[in-house]
Amino acid sequence: MIEAEVTTLLSTLVAGRMYPNSVPQRTRGSTDATRPLIVYHSEGFQPDYAMDGPTGPGKSNLEFECQAETYLAAKELAQTVYDAIKELGRTTLGAHKIQTCF
Repeated sequence: MIEAEVTTLLSTLVAGRMYPNSVPQRTRGSTDATRPLIVYHSEGFQPDYAMDGPTGPGKSNLEFECQAETYLAAKELAQTVYDAIKELGRTTLGAHKIQTCF
């Protein structure tokens, strides 16, 4: 699954501080999540269909939210994420392909 491959790559950029959907909330005895971090959202997998059924691998949209201690650091992290995804798109991902990144 491309989501797993992309999130595994990006988690190395933030020392594993990558969370699905939201940043973990502070609970009794814990502190806020350490930044920088990445929050990712997935709209799920959408197969391609024709009149007679599935026609190909389909698509999955991923959205990344970059957080850091300063605005500039967050923008720099976002640029690093963008560059990493673009570079990943140039490599082979098995049956997967990164079509666009913006």
